[in-house]
Amino acid sequence: MALGSGGSVVASGGGISGAKQYEGHITIYVLFASILASSTAVMAGYDAGITGGVAQMNNFLEKFFPAVYARKQLSVKIGSSHNIYCQYNSQALQAYSASISLAAAVSTLFASYFTRNYGRKTTLIYAGVLSIIGVILKAAAQNLGMLLVGRIIIGFGLGFMMQAAPIYVSEIAPFRWRGSLNFFFQVFLAFGNLIATLINYGNARTGNAIGWRISLGLAGIPAITLTLASLVICETPNSLLQRGYQEKAKKILQQIRGTQHVEVEFEDILIAAKKSTKHDHAKVDQLDTNTMISISSFSSFNAFQNVLKSKTSQPALIISCLLQFFNSFATGAFAIAFYVPILLSTFHFKSTTSLFWSAMFAVTMVLSTMVGSVLVDRLGRKQLLITCNFFMFICLIGLAILMSRGIRDGKNLSHSLAPPLLLFIFVFIASSALSWEPLAWLIPSEIFPLETRSAGLSISILVRLLFNFLTLETSLSMLCSFKWGLFLFFAAWVAIAQVFMFFFLPETKGVPIEEMEIVWRRHWFWKRFMPKLDIDCENSPKKQHLDLAPMATNINVQN
Repeated sequence: MALGSGGSVVASGGGISGAKQYEGHITIYVLFASILASSTAVMAGYDAGITGGVAQMNNFLEKFFPAVYARKQLSVKIGSSHNIYCQYNSQALQAYSASISLAAAVSTLFASYFTRNYGRKTTLIYAGVLSIIGVILKAAAQNLGMLLVGRIIIGFGLGFMMQAAPIYVSEIAPFRWRGSLNFFFQVFLAFGNLIATLINYGNARTGNAIGWRISLGLAGIPAITLTLASLVICETPNSLLQRGYQEKAKKILQQIRGTQHVEVEFEDILIAAKKSTKHDHAKVDQLDTNTMISISSFSSFNAFQNVLKSKTSQPALIISCLLQFFNSFATGAFAIAFYVPILLSTFHFKSTTSLFWSAMFAVTMVLSTMVGSVLVDRLGRKQLLITCNFFMFICLIGLAILMSRGIRDGKNLSHSLAPPLLLFIFVFIASSALSWEPLAWLIPSEIFPLETRSAGLSISILVRLLFNFLTLETSLSMLCSFKWGLFLFFAAWVAIAQVFMFFFLPETKGVPIEEMEIVWRRHWFWKRFMPKLDIDCENSPKKQHLDLAPMATNINVQN
């Protein structure tokens, strides 16, 4: 470590040189709050895990999707003469699976207004209440309409949760631990998926006629957990300052950092909070340090206008949206993880066998995400993504080759090819869980400036959910049309993603969340998007910090 301009501490061994180093450490309170906030992701993971499994249960299909059920039974009877790739090809079934993503995409637009004006904590409470209502309707469904309404309401709740939880953890976490603590969100998401898959497996083993109702109804447990966890946690200092609660914000910052000496970090958050009101009404220099303009009267429409117009937010917006595109659609990770029970059933694994292997894949997701939480603040975001993306590419090519040789003219998959097929799926899911899945949450939550953070993350999540919707709406049809070529389609996009990450994704490891502007000003490409600093602030510590730090002798800029 060495002193940079303005007396700030410069990191020479990792992250971005010139980023400030705040006092404080990771406290039990921060760890507890991060775990509670991240545990809200269990609901999203449970829904993803339960849906794919329930969708291949015969009792469920017979009641809500009789055409799919009939086609599945026909496939069992006449075997090789039927196109096994197409037995689950149903617009109604795909619409059922995809409806939650579309509902969440709509609600995340409103969630931005709530997180900005009422806080991250309150938004999570709303998410829990909506999820409980949706679970009751879905578990008690008597027809497809009732089932869809329940699923849409759950989607509204998940949109609120996905908006608030990643921001919450990023804002309360010490910058050195931000990556690891944010991985809790994906760990709980994977854990919810695991629990759902085990429940599906148990119901399939017992052959219970209402097993699908049990699977859907037990979602009430994570929904209630989401609500209770949201009631216990504190609000973030960033959100409190943004809404004008200065004294309360400082007390909470001291509490979560475990020290009274938080002046440097508090001042940076205060500057960011003042700047967040600049686009709405007043200029920063018209606000004193004890008076903040309440932004509760400002519309979410203005917030979205700001994130689209703000030059300091444009690199973050582009990076976030491309990350979501690659993760949710282009790499195939979401499609394979969501539909893995159906994929295995398509390859004529028995129902209980496909659910067993789905459970094993879910265990792999949990363990891989936990390993990723250790590596992310050591290797960095970029290196982790590039390495895991390479293994995903190899696995997709391997799956395409195996399926092209093992399934021809509708014949079942050769038993000798089952072990390598399962191995490729295991490695693919592990690589995705180590990298794309958690980092597509972490990176967008940490790279936007405070004034556009809620709206920016909303747009990022909106893109994610729209591509989730597109994936769920088209994957089974694409499998029917492309057959094994679907995996080559995904492999091509994985290769494109590798090029994008190598040249355009900056490293954000070790950079305080309110100092992220340094990253963009030093990147070979994104620096051209950044506006010149105001001449009026020529002698300000902030300007010296941003402009002069690059001249330090121990600069270690990572593109």
